Amino acid sequence: MNRRISLSEMSKLLNISKHTLRYYDKIGLITPSYDSNGYRYYSIDHYYVLSTIKLLREMDVSIKDIKKSLNDDNLEDFVQLLVDSKEHIDI
Repeated sequence: MNRRISLSEMSKLLNISKHTLRYYDKIGLITPSYDSNGYRYYSIDHYYVLSTIKLLREMDVSIKDIKKSLNDDNLEDFVQLLVDSKEHIDI
């Protein structure tokens, strides 16, 4: 059974504002599903992706770099993004 998570529920679960979730959808960072009334719904997969995005943002990784890494299937590039972010934090 696929559980649909509403925008409000996801906002509360991850402590991410509704505005931020709408913005991520607008820029194509994450694309929720929509019902016939236009309400956004998220899946458990979206939860994991948003958790990753939240962590990267807390590490001051830019939205541009996050979007690039999420669209890139190269794990080495993602690991390098984390290493670069860690070096930035350690400074």
